[in-house]
Amino acid sequence: MILNDYGDTFEWGLKEDQIVHVDDVENGLASNCICPACGAPLIAFNRQGNKRANHFQHKSKASCNTAYETALHYIAKQVILETKTLAVPDISFHLSSYAGFYGTWDISERMTGSKLLRFDKVEVEKGEQDFRPDLKCYIGGKTVLIEIAVTHFVDADKKAKIVQRNIPTLEIDLSAFSRDTQKIKLLETLHGNIEKMTWIYNPRIKERKNVAESKGRKVKDYLGKNLQTRKVYGKEHHIYDCPIYKRDYGKIRVEDECHRCRYFIGEYEGAYATGDEQPKFPSTTLDCIGHKGWEFDNLLKSLGIKVKD
Repeated sequence: MILNDYGDTFEWGLKEDQIVHVDDVENGLASNCICPACGAPLIAFNRQGNKRANHFQHKSKASCNTAYETALHYIAKQVILETKTLAVPDISFHLSSYAGFYGTWDISERMTGSKLLRFDKVEVEKGEQDFRPDLKCYIGGKTVLIEIAVTHFVDADKKAKIVQRNIPTLEIDLSAFSRDTQKIKLLETLHGNIEKMTWIYNPRIKERKNVAESKGRKVKDYLGKNLQTRKVYGKEHHIYDCPIYKRDYGKIRVEDECHRCRYFIGEYEGAYATGDEQPKFPSTTLDCIGHKGWEFDNLLKSLGIKVKD
């Protein structure tokens, strides 16, 4: 609801189940509009020459705290229903060619761009067994559910039902949307601002993640079985006999070369021998896969992981 110097007012009303702007209806009670939130009759103040900005007001002059939020919810649904299109985020999962990535391994999720969906049919508030999505959209024989979040977001219980039904479901966050919004601005958001959209569940994206995780486990298992531990010497943190630079240098600084090397896994203070409490080395050690560099690269390539030169 827009709060200004003439009280609690708003620009959108409901007429014959359609959300309408105050500029597009008759003045006064002739607008035949009701409040989207409470259903009470509205008076349209849009006569030319009015000193105040055009607005709706409840006939009873009552305050309705959710009129704006409900109106925005209606507008978003109506825009998608009318256009039957929506730009949605496309998600991929990144696996690195750097061995150190797998030391503290976690899949990197990336929003790789947007994809414009063109729906064959859109249904509003159509029940889906034990829950009711805001929009049920059909495209090429498949179903996509859309939730519009202004003040209420998908909770854990609803998400569990969505996952059980195995239906792609997108949530659009309009909680920070401007209260003096025009329909055209919302249209622009719904057709390009994918930063405000989140896939609550998407079987195809889940499958992509599962594939990436499977590849990541294979790389991590390989590293665990083949890594080589090296002692780091002195205050300058040198290592000797580097498998990558041993032909050019007798020793190298860990910070200068190792930390930037794809085969570097991690550096550790006071590493211990397995099964006892005595330090294996008195100072610092690092783990490296450089001695198996060619084999490691071939493993990455076989899994479709891009190897940097």
